Amino acid sequence: MKNAQDQGRRYFAGLHQGSEAELVAWEARQAYIGMGFLLFAAAGMGIDSTALEGVDFPKLNEILGLDEKNLTAIAAVSLGYRSPKDGNAQRPKSRLTRDELFTSLD
Repeated sequence: MKNAQDQGRRYFAGLHQGSEAELVAWEARQAYIGMGFLLFAAAGMGIDSTALEGVDFPKLNEILGLDEKNLTAIAAVSLGYRSPKDGNAQRPKSRLTRDELFTSLD
């Protein structure tokens, strides 16, 4: 059973071995699946979190020493607790209605 599971994983990982860019893009999408669970779990524990975009990943790699380990950061999350003085947390939010967000496939 373990051998079959390992072969399955290797098959799907192998589908994206065409180029390094293709593999990194696939790995980033896989990381976002785990990131979604992290954000959801953090919210469940009352911890504020957000996925970060626009990160200087080469600088992050340098700070974390990832280059020397032949690794690279492809996603980032911030976790913490907001300040009780956070004025933005108390402001009204602008949200789309359910009808604007969802399409029913009935």
